[in-house]
Amino acid sequence: MVLPVEIIAQLYVCPPSLSLSLLPSALEELGLQDVDSVVVAFPPSPHSPENMAAMKEVWKSVEQLVHDGVTETVGVADLMRPQLEELLSWATIKPMTDQLNLAHCCIIPQDLKDFSKNHNVTLNTHNDERDILPPPQLQALVGGVCGNHDNQWGYSWATRYTSIIHMRGIIAHKGYLLELQKTQ
Repeated sequence: MVLPVEIIAQLYVCPPSLSLSLLPSALEELGLQDVDSVVVAFPPSPHSPENMAAMKEVWKSVEQLVHDGVTETVGVADLMRPQLEELLSWATIKPMTDQLNLAHCCIIPQDLKDFSKNHNVTLNTHNDERDILPPPQLQALVGGVCGNHDNQWGYSWATRYTSIIHMRGIIAHKGYLLELQKTQ
């Protein structure tokens, strides 16, 4: 018996103004046409008009992924009530989930719980690092693979993909795809 598998892609957007046209490339690498859910992890930043404008630009790309049939549902990671409230005020397609990092927040704030419940946003928790590949580790990894420790590297985007066996909650596959670029 083959059990259905749910595939989730979490996108780490760096910088936030980057278009999410990268997801189809990541799916092609994985041999997939679509995923069940896309979760967007915006870089940690204060609530400001500039950051919200960047979030809006990214979210419009996320909505296009739904319109194009690339994903059925969308969510966000680590948004507190002010950011989530603003996103919900203008988003055409609302996030269904907000994944909160318990490493940085032991207790989910009551105002976020109440707001999310009233707006049908499911709160989930995770313990992922905000920076999935810090610069020193990235330099060591690329230098070790390429044998060249002179260049400095950074990533413009990263995708974590997870496939979960339905009704069992078992992670079948998990991995990362990154787009690297020389910074020096």
